[in-house]
Amino acid sequence: MLTLGRFYEQGVGIGRNYTKALEWYEKAAKAGQAAGYYNLGVCYEIGMGATADSAKALQHYQKAADMGMPLAMHKLSSVFISGIGTTKDTAKGVAWLEKAASAGMAVAANDLNSFCASSSPSPRPRPSRSNSGITPKNALDFTRVYDHCG
Repeated sequence: MLTLGRFYEQGVGIGRNYTKALEWYEKAAKAGQAAGYYNLGVCYEIGMGATADSAKALQHYQKAADMGMPLAMHKLSSVFISGIGTTKDTAKGVAWLEKAASAGMAVAANDLNSFCASSSPSPRPRPSRSNSGITPKNALDFTRVYDHCG
């Protein structure tokens, strides 16, 4: 379902048709695929195959993030930190950024470091790996956020 949606979105082997892409992403979401919800979020965010609707985009990104999709967690972090399409909530944004980084998304870990470096008046000591919550599975070298980098 997702692949067919991407084919329609990108015009691979068939004519580009954003409405059909949206339909296939809806089917994927109804089948319980997190990527289906994420792609619906993109469609509603930019108005691809449907009228742009930031509330619907946020709802779909939230569902995909709740299903454990790191890319959706990262997207939610930027939505909440920027306040584009919703009320700005830096604490919630940083929390989603931490979740995405903890799920192994290197870009989120980098963004977390950058965000904290730019919002902290002085560098914070890096916690030891033994008490940071970092495991071999998500062993990324990033500073954990305590009190939202404050």
